[in-house]
Amino acid sequence: MSDAAQGVGTVRAEWADSVVVVSGCDLPVALTVVPLGALQLGADLVATAGSWLREGGTARFTPRFGAAPGSAWVVLERREPDGAAAPDAAAEEPWRELARLTVPRPDSIAGPASTAGPASTAGPASSAAPGGGAPAAAAVESIDPGGARVPANLFRFRVTFSREMAEGSAAGHVHLRDASGAIIPGALLVMPPELWDRARRHLTVLLEPGRIKRGLQPNVQAGPPLVEGSTVTLVVDRAFRDAMGAELGAGAQRTFVVGPAERSRVDPDRWRVSWPETVGAPLVVRFDRPLDRMLVERCLHVVDGSGHPVSGDSSINVDASEWVFVPRASRTREAPGDWRLIIQSRLEDLAGNSVRRVFDRDLGDRDDDGPPSEAIVLSSASPPLGSLP
Repeated sequence: MSDAAQGVGTVRAEWADSVVVVSGCDLPVALTVVPLGALQLGADLVATAGSWLREGGTARFTPRFGAAPGSAWVVLERREPDGAAAPDAAAEEPWRELARLTVPRPDSIAGPASTAGPASTAGPASSAAPGGGAPAAAAVESIDPGGARVPANLFRFRVTFSREMAEGSAAGHVHLRDASGAIIPGALLVMPPELWDRARRHLTVLLEPGRIKRGLQPNVQAGPPLVEGSTVTLVVDRAFRDAMGAELGAGAQRTFVVGPAERSRVDPDRWRVSWPETVGAPLVVRFDRPLDRMLVERCLHVVDGSGHPVSGDSSINVDASEWVFVPRASRTREAPGDWRLIIQSRLEDLAGNSVRRVFDRDLGDRDDDGPPSEAIVLSSASPPLGSLP
């Protein structure tokens, strides 16, 4: 058997038709599967999402999300202390490794590409390069925040790739480095599972919240991950793999200057809004600070005086401090003077502060509390800010 299936003792595991097949005599009842890299979490392991089916001496695990070719996985037994076993040992090592397996790569299944049949499971993300050659390597398209300056209590980065990427590949391949090039220890939150969008092209990387929030033990003991006045660089290694198991064509990085912490809620009453005066003119909103780009795209909507959505196209500038909405005049129901801007209260800035509340809030400061409604509205007819019913 190839390296796609390995066993410890009498237990063996292999990858077959997108399913982990575990076989052996007297298989334990409590089985789980995790990426190989997750073993470093020790007792804090989180089981991979999926379903189990047992038939005699065989257990079949179907993961909820696909596994990347070439990725390594481990089958574990959950060890619960009981009166017959050594409870102290079980408490120290709640997981026991049973077997390892590697998801086969396409070339190890179908042979060389030149002899493969016409059917393909590569999908659009692995389309061939012009001229019928090998597919172009995946690339990092952008790293957010898009500006050169971030607050000292920055909450998240987002990395956008050119194609679907491998689940679990971010571990060990995304780093935050200081001005000397050294990795800032404990700055990024290790999260199994990783925070991907459905297409697995947008990865959200969180900074350690316990070090951002003042007064929590990680913050007291290790300090905040970012220090005002310093520079930091987010690095994505070339070894990051796409959904087919191939490495990036090149690594990527963005360097940021760390500014003062932002500790106030997002307040649309402080925005500068330029309402259109003629049909076809744009609506321009200048925020009082850079906001989270992805949430801006989801949380701002324009409606007419009757509450119907206004058809149009929006854009956001580089540092997400300005949003422009250009209507499609032929499909607009009413004149722009009747427009309203609907703002979902979950809209956040770069530090995780939303319209509704401050992320690192002072429980005794009532200014940290925003409107209780799910959405609020701005309009040219009745400034400044009003709450939706």
